[in-house]
Amino acid sequence: MEELYSWVKNITCYLIFITVAVNLLPNKNYEKYIRLFAGMVLILLVVKPLTGGLRLEDKISRYFESITFHNEADELKNDLIGMENIRLGKVIEQYQEAVAGDLEQMAQMEGFYPISTNVIIESGQEKENFGQVTQISMMVAAEPEPQETVVEPVEPVEIGNRDEVVRENTSLNALRRRIEEYYGLEGTYVEIQLKER
Repeated sequence: MEELYSWVKNITCYLIFITVAVNLLPNKNYEKYIRLFAGMVLILLVVKPLTGGLRLEDKISRYFESITFHNEADELKNDLIGMENIRLGKVIEQYQEAVAGDLEQMAQMEGFYPISTNVIIESGQEKENFGQVTQISMMVAAEPEPQETVVEPVEPVEIGNRDEVVRENTSLNALRRRIEEYYGLEGTYVEIQLKER
């Protein structure tokens, strides 16, 4: 009779312990695994008088360790994927800066002064054109931006100085063609604006 009381006492104490342990878990992600393990141990406690020495506790312990290992491996994999995405974002950002620098040098070689340059690079790994420049937009000026505001006498303005406008447009078209050829883009994906004086 004392064995029966000990058996019931073990089951009761175990159920109280598991209830408290599940309620104290700070992270509910592991609750289903704890309940699975607790259920297996409860089954062992209930059938212990019948099984005697089958050593089911060891088998259940190995199953629990295996499940825990797989769960931790999945979490580690997700963490690694997140870090890889951050690293890839930084690489693409540096690539955009390098392309913007190259574009500004091309503009200077054509006689323009770059004001702003925006480069879009395909960052979707599943896309065919991953890592390629997909769109470029630039703002350039024909003359350098004044560093300080100095009031100078105004020269008479000649209306209709067509030769200078044609030369600027020709140079702008040459710059656009050069960029299109260098990056393999079509004309609609390269936008260059000339800032008005």
